[in-house]
Amino acid sequence: MEDIGSAFRLERLTEWRLDITKGLIVSAAAANNVLFAGTDLGWLLAFEILQEKQLFAIQCPNKEGVHKIFVDPSSVHALICTISGSSFYLHVSSQKFTVLADLKFIWIESVAWNKKSVIDWYSTINSNAKKSRCTTRPILIGTRQGEIFEIVIEDRKVRKCECVWELSGFGEITAEGKSRSIQGIEVEPLATAKKSYFIVCCTPSRLYHFYGGPNISDVFQQAEGFLQRRGFHELPSSIRHTELHLAYKEYPQAQPHALCWLTQPGVFYGRIRLRDESGQTSIQSDGLLEYPSKNVATQDDFVIIEDVDKDIKTQVPISMGSSKLHSILLYQDRLVCIHSLSKRTSFSYKLNEKELKSIGPFCKIAHDRCQDTFWVFSTKGACFEVLIEDEGTDSWLFLARAKRFDEALESAGDSIKRRKEILAMKAEQLFEIGQYEDAAQLYAEVPTIFGFSEVASKFLQIGNRKAATRYGLARLKTMPPKNLIQSTIIATWLVQLFLDELQAERMIGFRGRSRAVIDSNKFQKSSISPSSQGTRNFSGRKTNRESSLKKKLLGFLEDYEDCIDANTVFRLISERGMDDILESYAILKEEREWLIDHFCSKMLYI
Repeated sequence: MEDIGSAFRLERLTEWRLDITKGLIVSAAAANNVLFAGTDLGWLLAFEILQEKQLFAIQCPNKEGVHKIFVDPSSVHALICTISGSSFYLHVSSQKFTVLADLKFIWIESVAWNKKSVIDWYSTINSNAKKSRCTTRPILIGTRQGEIFEIVIEDRKVRKCECVWELSGFGEITAEGKSRSIQGIEVEPLATAKKSYFIVCCTPSRLYHFYGGPNISDVFQQAEGFLQRRGFHELPSSIRHTELHLAYKEYPQAQPHALCWLTQPGVFYGRIRLRDESGQTSIQSDGLLEYPSKNVATQDDFVIIEDVDKDIKTQVPISMGSSKLHSILLYQDRLVCIHSLSKRTSFSYKLNEKELKSIGPFCKIAHDRCQDTFWVFSTKGACFEVLIEDEGTDSWLFLARAKRFDEALESAGDSIKRRKEILAMKAEQLFEIGQYEDAAQLYAEVPTIFGFSEVASKFLQIGNRKAATRYGLARLKTMPPKNLIQSTIIATWLVQLFLDELQAERMIGFRGRSRAVIDSNKFQKSSISPSSQGTRNFSGRKTNRESSLKKKLLGFLEDYEDCIDANTVFRLISERGMDDILESYAILKEEREWLIDHFCSKMLYI
């Protein structure tokens, strides 16, 4: 296989064999180490990877060609839609079809499986508990006509099937010539006090998202006003196909943090905020990845093998997948993996003429969510696994530059040097947006990148003594014991900051008390005298602030007395005329003789 870089490899599953009499593969899925494929002659095939054997090959009851197949992540439930609009449910263990009569002549384009059902299945497997009643729980179905249906299937019987939402208008195409087909849909239950859901769906030109509860159907009833306030993203598009993929750190335990949406201009990336400051959900644009026009290795143009869909002329992939840091784009004649941050092609594989004749063009990428693996299918039955070993040693740097610092730290692993560089970049970003105290804490964690005087000057130049103090304290806490000289320098600098802040506070208090005296003289002849209680409250607030600062200063002097020169501190306090602080520090240091000499020098004998 053609391999550019070491992150990706394309490995064929040689055990997978397609009987030519079953037709050509037109749709595929992967779930929990089981591969599924549907053919143009109406056959549904299943292959278990670990046991290296075919589970079954059964034909749809009406023997019509398959339009699309959908399998839930646990590989227990499957939905099949044929080219005439007939739909069937299949419980994989029974291999018996259930006709979805309510969906007759309604083409299923996407399915959002119930995550709770997958979690229940996991619990049953891990605990060896007795299997409960077989149910899909409520699932959502997106249709070609722009409708969303809620369906519940229990014990292979349809218990509920109703339309819960539909796009405005009628038919498959809007008046503007855009497709109304809902070809991607996902549902995520939220961990909130009240039962609620996050739902996202897409057409080739629009990405919608909904939030609400307590039931799934309620979400759409609450959405009308939200959509009128622009509750969707829109990109220009004339294509007829699209895909939507959510990104999880771990499925099904975690919640999605990002998504990617295949559109005509490129792959749209969005960051999902399930609960922001207002308690709402949102999707924030994270950029658009443009499609490559040439192959990275051969520099030749993409070849149109079969003009089944005019969309291919726009270089829009026929299918896609999304790994942690790459978009995996599938064309009929090749596979291309592009780094989502650097926009560089990390891997490319092109089918040669011999391969095109023997295995046919590529037709689908299937993502196994539970195993986090990717599988590529060709029309004549070849199946390849996209092996991802390391998505790039520089990924942490690209993530940090994109201000995705938590992900960057995770990507950096145990490398101390990389982690420090990430923290340094985060500190700079926090400083730029005005979060000075948080920035001060991070600056202190990377002393080898930012020197003490450099950071201290940054905070003092903007007049933020509070952040400067926090930075100095954080540096002192992480200072090795052997660096006594530097510790003394920082501690002395902090003493000056504390004294300056205390002196400034006393000046404010003095001005406040002076104004109170002036106001009292001004109105002493008035029949209404100023409230003495109000004056006491005003000056009292200042006194409390002074007391707090004084307590902090003395506490600091006591905590770091090992690296503070007492004579220097006595001099600094004396220069500012703070006799009360001087007395407290002398008592702390048990230097009563120094205190007596100081007062005698000022002829303060009483």
